[in-house]
Amino acid sequence: MSAVRDAIQAAHAVTRGLTGEVMTYWIGGQADGEAVVMTLVPGSSEHNAIDTFNGGSVTTRSKDFIAQRADLLNGLGAAFQPQLGDEITHTADGVTKTYAVLQPEGATACWRFADHHKLRVRVFTRFVGEVAS
Repeated sequence: MSAVRDAIQAAHAVTRGLTGEVMTYWIGGQADGEAVVMTLVPGSSEHNAIDTFNGGSVTTRSKDFIAQRADLLNGLGAAFQPQLGDEITHTADGVTKTYAVLQPEGATACWRFADHHKLRVRVFTRFVGEVAS
């Protein structure tokens, strides 16, 4: 690896250590999917799309989670990419919140790389609900 890539990876590790939280990524959703526990860094994004009906633009915000690309492994150790239908759950203070992976208006996918070296993945989601745990 290059010195720049090493420095970027070290900075990502610090961010993950300070703001990352242990969550469950559900490949295929909670109902019949596979659970993968990993540390995710919460974030958000704004998305702009053209409103073809009114001729203006619409701005939406998604709740994002940033994962290390190397952590996106299923139970068999095979790499996976986030897909529509996947979910993320986070339990804190006795409440479990669920977020559904989504493809925002104007976006080409439900995720994108979060850095130039493709070490991290930003997954776009929307809040679905919460239950006391």
